[in-house]
Amino acid sequence: GTINREDCHYPSLNGRLDTIQAAMLLVNLEHLEHKIARRRANAKFYSQNLGESVICPTEEDGGFNVYYTYTIISERRDQLREHLESQGIETKIHHPILMPYHTAYQHLPKPEIPVAEHLVERILSIPSHENVTTEETDYVAQSIREFYEK
Repeated sequence: GTINREDCHYPSLNGRLDTIQAAMLLVNLEHLEHKIARRRANAKFYSQNLGESVICPTEEDGGFNVYYTYTIISERRDQLREHLESQGIETKIHHPILMPYHTAYQHLPKPEIPVAEHLVERILSIPSHENVTTEETDYVAQSIREFYEK
């Protein structure tokens, strides 16, 4: 029930998996450890190189993040996003609509969630998937630092 890939209009479940998808997942499973290792390496690089410019994700003791996304927090998110776009760097705001504000839940009382409301205006996912090269992560980090040095 999602419209424009962001706003849920009708709560529903989507649990279909056909045999072709299952076969592809089994093949992909062989590469999972490598993909996770690459994502974690990219995340470590970003955390080491961006910590003075933006708030980076952290791992709790005993935690193991696979970094499906690498989401930073920036007080000047929209301006940073424009700067990165001008440098040819694609970013994404994952889940820009908080769950209680989706159309499907408009009939429910609104909770008080000031921290979530504050963060959703500041989060930005930067390229970190397993196919991003060392040169590309360096370019992204350099471009973010450059933005904050201005």
